[in-house]
Amino acid sequence: MSPVPSSLYAFHKASIHERRFVAKVCAAVPLLILMGYLAMLTYALLRSPKLLLITCAIMNTSTWLWITSTALLSIAGVYLAKDALQRTHCKRSLSILGAPTASSQSVEASDIDSDRVVHLIVLPNFKEDESMLMETLHSLSEADDSESFCIVLAMEEREPGSAQKGERLKNRFRQAFGRIVVTVHPFGLQQTHLDDSEDQEVPGKASNLKWAVPQGFAECQKSGFCRSRSSIILTVSDADCIFHPGYFTAVSREFNMRRENPGNDHLWTMYQAPQLPYRNYYGSAACCRIWAYVSSAYEFGGVCSLDFGGTHMTFSGYSLPLQLALDAGAWDGDVIAEDHHAYLKCFFYSALASAEVSESCFPQLKVQPVYLPVKSTSVAAESYWRTCVDHFLWD
Repeated sequence: MSPVPSSLYAFHKASIHERRFVAKVCAAVPLLILMGYLAMLTYALLRSPKLLLITCAIMNTSTWLWITSTALLSIAGVYLAKDALQRTHCKRSLSILGAPTASSQSVEASDIDSDRVVHLIVLPNFKEDESMLMETLHSLSEADDSESFCIVLAMEEREPGSAQKGERLKNRFRQAFGRIVVTVHPFGLQQTHLDDSEDQEVPGKASNLKWAVPQGFAECQKSGFCRSRSSIILTVSDADCIFHPGYFTAVSREFNMRRENPGNDHLWTMYQAPQLPYRNYYGSAACCRIWAYVSSAYEFGGVCSLDFGGTHMTFSGYSLPLQLALDAGAWDGDVIAEDHHAYLKCFFYSALASAEVSESCFPQLKVQPVYLPVKSTSVAAESYWRTCVDHFLWD
């Protein structure tokens, strides 16, 4: 990955929380668009029936096309996932029986290669039930090549007893992974912007990851488990995500295939699997069940669209090269929606980096679909109203 010219403005680090006039205008754009649209509809309703009909026709047609295309792509994605699951099951069955497979051979070769792929898996969590975290770690221990995993339990200082909980989990699963690290994100840190203004970090997944990723990597590197960061794949996961046992092998295989090609394509690729929030589907509230159905269809369709020239941002649980995450500064401490934010920062950083070799700022970032679904849970609180509120705040 080529260094970014110092003479270029680091626009991938720009933030709407800056005090500059341009930042304030960008922050106001969504509200201005909404107000303008409502004003146009009000005028059309009162003064111009023709404008109202044209506006409604455009909105209805575009909505119908979006929903229909997403539904069709979701159906196609289900079939692609079915094929991927069957192929992975056959490979894992052959591996269990002792038959040599392409994946097992690559793993054996990587054992003597200093550039072997290492998976750095970060689990940011706050007041998560310890039994659920144990289920998540147990599922990771059952994944193929889990001995090449470095697990980072990203705890929060503002949760009483979080460090002790992390140590208990670390001691319980110490033998299941290559390395397991506990980090504790301090409360009250500041986020510094390009204009030297500062804001206090917003408690959440993004600020936790901003602290935990470099800290976890440093701990793994100190122990000698991780060498070159260019050979490390970082996976960000919610505490309730259950990855398919073959997910990490599939990502490693794709990473190695891209690494063998000319150029640095492997360093500009993120990986996304469709996420299905069905772990507690029947026990969750009606609003969550409806959203789980809509969300799974949208995620399947979005991931599948990547194979047909479409675009889709990373969501919840995803993987990317550690070098890309560190160079782009993928997470800011004063945002909440870290998954889309991380994608956009890497996207704009790839556009900035392309200026090193050409006069154009053509983004090099790609998202590679992995058709091995990830299971997660829906929001569940003590009451229906509290569930609706939490769902609105976090989803």
